[in-house]
Amino acid sequence: MHRTILTVGIALVAFASLAEDLPPVSNRNGLTLRDLVGKDTFVSVVLKDRGATDQNLRVVEIGPNYFSVLTQNGERMPYKFESVAEVRIQDGQIEARKFNLDENRMLKVEEQKVVDRALERAREIFDAANSDQTVKMRAATLLAVSGRADAVDYLRGLSTTNDLATDIDASLRLYLIGDKETNKAVLAKGLQSGDRKVKAAAVKLAGLTGDKDDIPILVDMLQERTVDISAPAARALARLDCRSGIPYMVRMLVELNEEKGNAAIFALSRLGGQDVVSQLKDKLKTTSGQTQYRVITCLYKLKDPLGKELMIKQMKNVPTLAPEAALVLARDGDWDAVQYLTGRLKRRYDETEDVMLYRAKAAAALVANADPTAISYVQELLRSDNVNIRKQICILLADLGKKRLIPILQPTIESADADLALQACAATVAIAKPDFRERYIEYQQ
Repeated sequence: MHRTILTVGIALVAFASLAEDLPPVSNRNGLTLRDLVGKDTFVSVVLKDRGATDQNLRVVEIGPNYFSVLTQNGERMPYKFESVAEVRIQDGQIEARKFNLDENRMLKVEEQKVVDRALERAREIFDAANSDQTVKMRAATLLAVSGRADAVDYLRGLSTTNDLATDIDASLRLYLIGDKETNKAVLAKGLQSGDRKVKAAAVKLAGLTGDKDDIPILVDMLQERTVDISAPAARALARLDCRSGIPYMVRMLVELNEEKGNAAIFALSRLGGQDVVSQLKDKLKTTSGQTQYRVITCLYKLKDPLGKELMIKQMKNVPTLAPEAALVLARDGDWDAVQYLTGRLKRRYDETEDVMLYRAKAAAALVANADPTAISYVQELLRSDNVNIRKQICILLADLGKKRLIPILQPTIESADADLALQACAATVAIAKPDFRERYIEYQQ
């Protein structure tokens, strides 16, 4: 009898010892793996052998020598303690990225020549733009990214003037070049400014630079009725991984105002979590048309199976929403969506701005899905007389990030329109420098 009790006791002690040998958790709050069980917190698991990282997981169980997670697709996956180097707490959901061979290779000679010319053109505009400070700052940003010390000094000098609008604008430019220092006094003044454009820019700066001290004031701004403040506040709070604003964001999602709706899509898709998914599914029951499409878009971006199913139905069964649904689905390789966009691009079209912009987005979606023939449509639109369309295409090309697209920007870099030329220069530098590209695309959203 005593021997049995002793054996059981030894086994329990061994079990407890093994159970506590948990992989370390990398975070700011001293949490352990056990603290994460059943929470909506997204984590990344770093494996020992390969150094590989699995992202967007949620911890659901801890066993004697393993722990289990829930993947984005709702699958349960176990990891042995001994195979895990660490578990990292994420700042929200991370968008999965496919390996892009073109993005990760060295620049070819002809591509490097275009990048060099883009920087030369930025210098020309910088030197000639003494009467237009905004244009000069944009040119300085590109020069600073390439390591020009005088351009960095120029931007830093403008971030501490007596003009608040200039200070905020220059601070945003410093974010773009990767400068992590933010003038807290300038940011605080911006958030309290009576100039709504300055306030909106300050809200954007707070989100981009990760300033969590101002979350309470941003939550108040989120509840404002006017879109010029509430929309940037939603984006900023999502970047700061603040979930307390989710109920307001869900309301924004189904309002009639399109700008508010788009901001809510951005915010809710970035924050994610089962609580968000549940609220979105509830909204499906009380919405229709465009507002319901926004809900579906959120579910799709959150990789919920119902989101994909409904997005496909929108493309096939709702003619008014099919064009937008096809853009979303084609980027992820949906065959029917690719065929839909290919057919649209082959048609004759009216050269109105809305039609041309849709063609640009359609071509970009096909290029993203590795269709090289669609590049010809992009080149055609870059020859348009519509300057605004050409600027939008430059942003789309930067977002694609494919180095083989750099040469098609050469003619636009040479434009006599300084604003357009800088947009092409920025796209070129963004494609060539992935770290700048990430900040540049984030800034554009």
